[in-house]
Amino acid sequence: MRRGEIVSLVAKATRKDLKTTGDIVDAFLETIKNTLVDGGKVVLDNFGAFEIVDRKERKFRNPRTGEEFFAPAYKKPSFTAARSFRELANKKD
Repeated sequence: MRRGEIVSLVAKATRKDLKTTGDIVDAFLETIKNTLVDGGKVVLDNFGAFEIVDRKERKFRNPRTGEEFFAPAYKKPSFTAARSFRELANKKD
């Protein structure tokens, strides 16, 4: 599902126009991004948590030449689903 589909579904559910709903969805996503970039964590009850995790520098080896090289450390966005969401996703029909 893409942003436009989300906006359409939310607009229909809330009976708001597409422009207003699009602005709200954009503001919501921007707030999440800014909070994460500033070092915060975003927790949405019954859905999950977003955070930025640090990945350490890692050593790799080229299997052909045996040469070692390093992948630099970096920050990675991460999402952990809430237990209720995981259970819903794994619910058998």
